[in-house]
Amino acid sequence: MLDYIHDFKNPMVNEFNEDFLSSANDLPIADYVVMAMKEFEAVENIEILGYDVIMDPDEVDINEHSININYKKKNTGDIEIPTYKYLSTNRCGEIKFRIRVHTNLHEKIVTKKILIPIEYEGFYTLNNKRWKTLWQLVDASTYSQRGKITLKSRMPIIIYQHKKRPMADMEGEIVEHCNYSYALNSKPRRGSAKIKTKFINPLMIFIVKIGLKRAIDFFNLRGVIEVLDYEDAQKCINDHDFPDNDIWRYFNINEVVFRVNRELEDEIKFVGSFVSMMYTLSNNEFPVTYENLNDTTYWICRIGYIGSIKSKNLMTFREKGNTTIYMIERLLDSVTRMNLRLPEIFKSNIYYILKWMIMDFDSLKNRNNLDINNKRIRKNEYIVMSSLGKKISENINRIIEKKSKSKLNTMDTLLEMFNFGSDIIINGMRNINDLVKADELVNDMTWLQDLAFSCKGPNSLGEQSSKMISAKYRNIHPSYMGKVDINVSSNSDVGMSGSFTPFVPLFDRFYFSPDREPCDAGFKLEQAKQEYFNTHDVSCNCFPIEFEFDSLDDYIHFVEKYDENFDGLHYEKIEIVEKAPDSYAVPEFLEAVESDGSSSSNESDTNDIDEKKEDTDDEEA
Repeated sequence: MLDYIHDFKNPMVNEFNEDFLSSANDLPIADYVVMAMKEFEAVENIEILGYDVIMDPDEVDINEHSININYKKKNTGDIEIPTYKYLSTNRCGEIKFRIRVHTNLHEKIVTKKILIPIEYEGFYTLNNKRWKTLWQLVDASTYSQRGKITLKSRMPIIIYQHKKRPMADMEGEIVEHCNYSYALNSKPRRGSAKIKTKFINPLMIFIVKIGLKRAIDFFNLRGVIEVLDYEDAQKCINDHDFPDNDIWRYFNINEVVFRVNRELEDEIKFVGSFVSMMYTLSNNEFPVTYENLNDTTYWICRIGYIGSIKSKNLMTFREKGNTTIYMIERLLDSVTRMNLRLPEIFKSNIYYILKWMIMDFDSLKNRNNLDINNKRIRKNEYIVMSSLGKKISENINRIIEKKSKSKLNTMDTLLEMFNFGSDIIINGMRNINDLVKADELVNDMTWLQDLAFSCKGPNSLGEQSSKMISAKYRNIHPSYMGKVDINVSSNSDVGMSGSFTPFVPLFDRFYFSPDREPCDAGFKLEQAKQEYFNTHDVSCNCFPIEFEFDSLDDYIHFVEKYDENFDGLHYEKIEIVEKAPDSYAVPEFLEAVESDGSSSSNESDTNDIDEKKEDTDDEEA
């Protein structure tokens, strides 16, 4: 029988996933490092001129990475490099970045080196020890909790859905709709361990960029919701004249009046939710009027007003509002954008992401967090992004905070961004004990370790403490069948780690399901609008664009075609502008007096005092 056993074919031989065992589909660590460093270019003063990747350990001088370089010094080349020969062995390469840092007054070329580990036969050699990295099992994109969904990115992007709240229209009729809000976590105050959360009406974020009327168009509600002109609004308020009130329902945002199609409001949940977001734009202390409806400064101050100490002067919240917009635009990073299985236009920037999360909220909320088909795996990504990516994000956020302080708008503030150790990735690997394990096996069958995974680690469940993990996340879900070896589990933290089967099917590199992210809410809305306007004779000021949507691809093509109409959804510039020493401009009449030589000593002293006073006022501002 042994002579003929090779003639019996194994039915699973074609299902063996060799690419998964060898991590062939994972991007190299160097690629993730380049993506992370390019995040610096979000600051207008920084430009990456080029980089060199060195993967030969013999060409890397490890002594250069044993010291911290202060880039604020004028001559960084004069720093003394140690010439020691360490007994410990590290198998590492490096990437040399050439970076141009410039302001309106100064310019400097910086060379920043990043040390990266080199994998050999599935292991990393650091400090004379072999280390093995495990797969990390994380959510594919969003995960749901009570009343909210969260997208994992550089920082969590959180959208809440609030319960139905009663609203009274201008005729006294009461309606109820759900409402959405964007949750922004801010730093806790000194002495407080609790993170402070601000709930922002997401519609205000879009109004700051493109205005209310264009925001209605951006959410595919043209012809469904209309903002009335000032004259028509006065008739509604003063004369209680509501034209076609059997078709339209009228609401007011303080002094601004808008109307919504009654039938579509009742049939489509999102239409009612958008009406609720518009209704809650009203404010008693700083009411919305037709004069400030399209005033960007007014809405920026309104955003800064949320969660702040009350003041009668709205302009006092302007700087805080600008900082909030900067922080929101920094939420989405390039790695998250690359991993999201959405059409490119739907993930082009944070504003399209917010639109997708709001419109497709119900589909994303109904996902099962325990289903492995809603998860993905990663390895090289967490090695880089949990250390280098996190540090770069923190440094850019510091620039945003310092930008409003004139004394810190200097070249040194920009150079401080690069004052982190070049071995930051190596040190970060030593701190990820749940995913990076020392090789202590005596068995030479090491390929079994290539199947191991853990649910813990950076940006995952129980990152702070595994004691807070619910028991339901430790159980076995039916979707594990054929993907996870249910006979393998950890000894110390049951259910948080295990082993995949060598026949696990993967899609789009590291996903367990071929299904893309749900993004058809806009398409279904357009279909409902077409059906309504084809069967009803309704006149409206902004009739929908005539465009046939036979499929989701047609709708995506439509969004791509008319994306240029919303060019205001670009990111604000993060730029440091230095103040010139002699920036005070002398008025022309003073120049004429000085040229005549007729100015007295008393006038000269008075002018000097005025100059000092204005300089002081500028610094305080």
